[in-house]
Amino acid sequence: MGEVEIIALHDGATRLPLNEKYVTNAPFAEVKKLASDLGLSTDYVELPFTAYLIVASSRRILLDTGLGKFGSPTETTGKLVNSLGLAGYKPEDIDTVLISHFHADHISGLRNRAGVFTYPNAKAWVSYMEYDYWTSHKNTQGAPERKAAFDLELIRK
Repeated sequence: MGEVEIIALHDGATRLPLNEKYVTNAPFAEVKKLASDLGLSTDYVELPFTAYLIVASSRRILLDTGLGKFGSPTETTGKLVNSLGLAGYKPEDIDTVLISHFHADHISGLRNRAGVFTYPNAKAWVSYMEYDYWTSHKNTQGAPERKAAFDLELIRK
């Protein structure tokens, strides 16, 4: 894109069952037929996790970090660092990580399972509104049982 290079990086994917609850604005029989006509599965929907590397002059900016090694057993994740290598870069080359929002598939790759930053030379950036929302004591207390996005120990250390 002009002087800026944007590289899509694959972190992995998850599969969700294709059922009436997944698509609500069309009859399910039509959804299954369309999926079949397009050569897609009529049993599941595969959702990829993709981050983007922005190379602008000497800057290496990573947009989101994927799930890292924190995906569920039904997800094939943790491939972002390998994808970065295939593009010719190492985690140490990243100087900035921009976080679009604090859902697990966008922030979990900031650290490995040992708690070490994946991108040791990068500064992580996120909007104040996003950070304030997810670090609010009131919001944390009202979160449902499965509240992975509220577990911000990934970024607080």
